[in-house]
Amino acid sequence: MPLSVFVGVDNNGHTRLFAQAIISNETFEIYQWILQCVLQATEQQLLVFFTDADPAMDAAIPVQFSNSYHAHCIYHIGQNLPKKLKGKLEEHYFAETFKSGTMF
Repeated sequence: MPLSVFVGVDNNGHTRLFAQAIISNETFEIYQWILQCVLQATEQQLLVFFTDADPAMDAAIPVQFSNSYHAHCIYHIGQNLPKKLKGKLEEHYFAETFKSGTMF
């Protein structure tokens, strides 16, 4: 079961957990509902979202938070690139290029 965690920074610069949801599946409708609940609970338009590049979450964020900046987490990009490009690039070349940081 996927876990969605919402973490923010308060007025004092401290990181705070302000919402979490355990969901049965990752669909647009479920994420839209979660984001609507977050919006109602915080009563604020959140400024920035970092996600794991889930297509359903990518689609739901602009619906509830149209003025927010949405980016993908570099950790998850690093996890997904080797999986997605495994057959397209030589393993050794890809690993060395990605680790050296010259890919971006």
